[in-house]
Amino acid sequence: MRKLMDSRLWRGVGYVLDYFFLNMLWILCCIPVFTIGAATTGAYYASLRLMNEDDDAVIRNFFKSFKSNFKQATLLWLLVLLVAAFLALDIFLCFRYSQVSQTLIAVVFIMLVCIAFLVLLTVLYLFPLQSWFDNTLMATLRNALVLGVHHFGWSIALVLSDALVILIALCVKGMILFAPGMLFAWNGFIFKRIFSQYISQTSEGAQNNDI
Repeated sequence: MRKLMDSRLWRGVGYVLDYFFLNMLWILCCIPVFTIGAATTGAYYASLRLMNEDDDAVIRNFFKSFKSNFKQATLLWLLVLLVAAFLALDIFLCFRYSQVSQTLIAVVFIMLVCIAFLVLLTVLYLFPLQSWFDNTLMATLRNALVLGVHHFGWSIALVLSDALVILIALCVKGMILFAPGMLFAWNGFIFKRIFSQYISQTSEGAQNNDI
């Protein structure tokens, strides 16, 4: 029994250290800003490999995915920024010109909020999908939206839990440095459950699977 507890203890310590390194890697690789998409893709790939117990080489898996997905992940990230800027501008204009026609502005504002929510669901799944499935950019966008809506319960759980972690990180001094690793661990656990329904494992891992 003691040996069993010791092995579980060391396995737990190993997981904490793995996610600590993953956390630091993600922060460092996000510094140029335009690399955030590739860094997030790499972090999810390494996290999902840990979750599946395929390979615990966090650093190697991170940079493997970072390099192989760099172009498409960067395009996805720039697209996310563009859509977010467009929605933010439209919502700002709704408030700016609300005196023109309150009814019309209210309808437009509700439409924008609904679109923003669908975009949020899509973004939640976007980089995990990019890390784990081999698809075109448009197919990845489509699949992210479909999965976000189809697994609506898990999507809401992700939104609420991620918001809670971010809120705590903003309120507790120093926690912001460790929040990304916590999110990749928790989100990876959920994505593992979701993706397992669509993955047919191969000896080379899941990077070549399609959805």
